[in-house]
Amino acid sequence: MKMTLKSLLAFFLVILVQPLAADNNMVYGADIDAKVRTYFQTQQISREVIVSPKRAYFGCAGELSIKPRLKGDWSTISVSCSTPKKWVVTLRTSSRSDDPSATNGQNILGGATKVVFAKNNIPMGKVISSDDLELKLAANRSAHGAYTNLQDIIGHKAKKNITRDAVLKSRHLIAANDIDKDDDVLIVVGSGGLTISTAGQAMEDGQVGEMIIVRNLSSNKEFKAVVLSEKKVRPLTNM
Repeated sequence: MKMTLKSLLAFFLVILVQPLAADNNMVYGADIDAKVRTYFQTQQISREVIVSPKRAYFGCAGELSIKPRLKGDWSTISVSCSTPKKWVVTLRTSSRSDDPSATNGQNILGGATKVVFAKNNIPMGKVISSDDLELKLAANRSAHGAYTNLQDIIGHKAKKNITRDAVLKSRHLIAANDIDKDDDVLIVVGSGGLTISTAGQAMEDGQVGEMIIVRNLSSNKEFKAVVLSEKKVRPLTNM
């Protein structure tokens, strides 16, 4: 056990002081967006993934797999890879802005479209729930670019203060993160039943499964880490 503890401590220290390194095998948000876009086109799914093109994920030597998180519901998808290391990330999607059904067809009644409104005043930074939203008819002029599905909005944060009865559009929203920039986080390294943790600070936003830059508060060194859960990360080595 002593040797195991010493080895783990040495590994942990190496991780926290190593400089950042580029990795040509990394998968970025732009790669996921392109893969999902192609997949949705072949499956005739009129949606698009919500992902930052510069966000870095794990490397993948094989094909990315795309599945709905819940069977038959493409509002949230799981993107995964099986090699060289198995990983999965969950991402939200939204209706395509060029989808004719967003402004035509059954949603339109007498020159109006059924879109999502703010049911209450929503303060900036609040994570939006179903209680904050309602579907109502709006004139087509006001409905241009508006959301037509509650699920496309639930779970996102308000980018600004949103007044009651406002028509919800993409400019009002940002994706809710499990870790926000400058958050205090717990850096965790474990092997079997043995876990070592220390305090750190997030240098960028991140969701579960994403890689972010973290600063170790003890050594002041920055390194790459994967978001495990809310306010918890694990350092990466060969990513």
